[in-house]
Amino acid sequence: MLAGLMEIPIMMVHLSLGELQVVCIISKNLSLTTLMNSRYYLPNELNSLTSLQELHISDCYKLESLPECVLQGLSSLRVLKFEYCSTLNSLPEGTTNLICLESLEIFHCDNLILPTTMNKLTSLRQLSITGDDDNLPNGLEGIPSLQNLFLSDFIDLVTLPDWLGTMTSLQTLEIWRCRKLTSLPASFKELKNLHELSIYECPKLVKRCKKETGEDWHKIAHVPKLKLELKSTVEPSFYEKMMSLWKKWTQFQRYHRDDFPFGEFELMIDDLLF
Repeated sequence: MLAGLMEIPIMMVHLSLGELQVVCIISKNLSLTTLMNSRYYLPNELNSLTSLQELHISDCYKLESLPECVLQGLSSLRVLKFEYCSTLNSLPEGTTNLICLESLEIFHCDNLILPTTMNKLTSLRQLSITGDDDNLPNGLEGIPSLQNLFLSDFIDLVTLPDWLGTMTSLQTLEIWRCRKLTSLPASFKELKNLHELSIYECPKLVKRCKKETGEDWHKIAHVPKLKLELKSTVEPSFYEKMMSLWKKWTQFQRYHRDDFPFGEFELMIDDLLF
């Protein structure tokens, strides 16, 4: 009856150890998508899910760290995603023991510091990360197998680090909404395997990368497929619009009128409704 279960339903968010032991043998494709909302910690029993391939952790706005033991047993994990965990400040060094991990996604976890040993993730192919800082997170340097990198919303980022040129396996790079980003490092020319570069809503960088005349054109001229746009022309799907509205609502519920200066609370309501 349970052999075909692919996703834990919402009513099973709070699982006991016994339930987890059952779940871990249900399906190798099991995806945890409902570990969310107000958790201070993740259950240690997660490490018994040795067949788990995907783990999504979302809206755990009180979660500050992951115990070392939680990730130790996830030997089959391929996809790890964190989203809207605003107080999450660190991942355990044991994260680098996830030898099957192919994709790591970190969205709107602005206080998160990555382990310094990320280069030990030899199976990691895809990394997607958003931030509101003036630097990329430490720990990204020298990931040998990385092929796809997505960077978004680093609002104070002025330049990309020179070590970007050491990611010699990189094939696609997307940069979104880094509006202060003004230049690419000289080492960018070393990305010989890069075949697609997309830059959206980064006006200063787009100008510098203009074909033939831009100051950084010589750094990207070797890339076969270029998408340089001042404004994204990708229209969000209905699902994406609804998810965005839902995210705004969940964020809004955490606040009280007294938390805001005069007038800002009303502006937040207007943004939510219109």
